[in-house]
Amino acid sequence: MLLFGVSIASASWVFLLFPIIVGVGAVHFIKMEEAQCIGHYGKAYREYMERTPRWIGPPRSKKGHDP
Repeated sequence: MLLFGVSIASASWVFLLFPIIVGVGAVHFIKMEEAQCIGHYGKAYREYMERTPRWIGPPRSKKGHDP
């Protein structure tokens, strides 16, 4: 969000490209890191991914399971 604010304040389309590139890079990096964690931790990490949001949001709970 900060990078988008800087791009708006600068009134330059070049600065608008920077947060887009950083965002795409972050998504790619996180997916690679998740694949490595699945390879290392296996089922335990998959279960963690099912109950934890990737970005922002409340934790997901399983039906019949109190946090």
